[in-house]
Amino acid sequence: MQYFKKNFWYLFIFSFCLTSVCCAKESVSRSKILVDRIDFFSWIPVSLRTHSDTMKIAYVAKADNSMFAVVNGNIGKAYDVIMKYEDIFSPDGTRVAYIARVNNRSFAVINGKAEKSYPHIVGNLLFSPDNQKMAYIVKTEDKKMFVVNNGKEGDVFHKIKGNLLFSPDGQILAMLVQREDKKMFVVTNGQAGEIYDRIVKNSLTFSPDGKHLAYIVKTVDKKMFVVMDGQAGKQYDEMSRYALIFSPDSSRFAYTAKLNDKKTVVLDAVESPLYKNVSNPVFSPDSQRYAYAAQSEDGMFVITDGKRGKRYDEVRANSILFSPDSRRMAYIAEMNGQAFVVADDKEGIPCHSVGDLTFSPDSRHLAYIALAGPPEEGNNMRVVLDGHEGAFYDSIARTLTFARQKSNDPKDVLIFSPDSSRLAYSVLQSDKKAFAVIDGKQGRHYSGVGKIVFSPDSRHVAYIASKGSKKKFVVMDGTEEAAHHDYFLSEIDFKDGLQYFTVKGNAVYLVEQPLN
Repeated sequence: MQYFKKNFWYLFIFSFCLTSVCCAKESVSRSKILVDRIDFFSWIPVSLRTHSDTMKIAYVAKADNSMFAVVNGNIGKAYDVIMKYEDIFSPDGTRVAYIARVNNRSFAVINGKAEKSYPHIVGNLLFSPDNQKMAYIVKTEDKKMFVVNNGKEGDVFHKIKGNLLFSPDGQILAMLVQREDKKMFVVTNGQAGEIYDRIVKNSLTFSPDGKHLAYIVKTVDKKMFVVMDGQAGKQYDEMSRYALIFSPDSSRFAYTAKLNDKKTVVLDAVESPLYKNVSNPVFSPDSQRYAYAAQSEDGMFVITDGKRGKRYDEVRANSILFSPDSRRMAYIAEMNGQAFVVADDKEGIPCHSVGDLTFSPDSRHLAYIALAGPPEEGNNMRVVLDGHEGAFYDSIARTLTFARQKSNDPKDVLIFSPDSSRLAYSVLQSDKKAFAVIDGKQGRHYSGVGKIVFSPDSRHVAYIASKGSKKKFVVMDGTEEAAHHDYFLSEIDFKDGLQYFTVKGNAVYLVEQPLN
């Protein structure tokens, strides 16, 4: 598909997508709280991070020959160098951490307090999902390694391979260790597991409840097998390190494997029939159902709950999608050069291409983007909602966020309201005019608009819009905010009301608007 390209402001690497509606004066009062005044000559723009839950802003700045962190206007201690600030906030936003270096020694700084210094800290600081722990890897002067977990030093190893991994409940810290003889083992909370010739790097995978740990072993004769909870499985010719999949309730486990030039899905230790190729299985939200795409000599089909579906020329494996209530399932297939959605075993409208399947939160509605012809022809892209085709546009844009990443989640393209009664998306025309389509109605044209968000009660909808390069503002429920901003430091978000960080001049404000 033809997606909307990023527009970068020279300091902020910040992007916009599309837009909405009519001009009017503000009818609701907004409060502006001064959070910081940025010295644009000293700050490091790529270091900036915001935390939406705590409404905090942090960044790193330079002064003379030193660097320091600034959190909501509070300037931290200066160090020779500050680095590894990618995940500066803990998941709940209550702690701020980064790695600093002074006199060629590195140390972690947590909420302004420096921990013990070491010759080198390898990789990033890692917070546990429950916010209670923080861990990192230290490399000694003789190039050995150990982990510091919540300030406590662990055993020294020859080498720690890959990244540290906390279980989702934060109770277990796992790491992959390599001995001098190249043999490897997994360490969980300081306890060493079985020694193997090789463990596939970054294959360690916890179940969602944190009670199970699986990884892939490779033998000297290049066979591969899974170890889960210390138990070795059957050997296969090949496996993908990214194909270890637990069900949402952690009760089921699946992976794909290759055997004698054929592939199989192994579900709960039971192999499926061998096929020419198979996709990674997808579990339903309630963990009771599963589906995957399989390829035979005469085409492709989807296996759902063990039952083979209709054969097609192609099935887009990564399009398989269960509804939130787990009762419905949809995917994209192709036949005779035409693409279409198969939902609940019923084929949709044939077209040139299909993408971005999205179920509504209540599972009653299914939306997707359909192209009537090649994207370069223009004016041939539209949204299909429950089988009803919308208007044609040049491009329905994928949301670009202030995280400076293009979202890969279809929910950021076709956006349902929390109560499932409303649908919004953004359009970019060939004349570079952008607008939002909300409830099927086109909004006012702008030069750009950010991510569209609904309020929790679904009554309000808002996004950031721009007119040219200097006029940026919020549009809520079709009303343009009277005040213009130089740029925004965060996405807009609904909590008790509408909230966002914005900049005017060098002043950073937290703007809060109550809802009617």
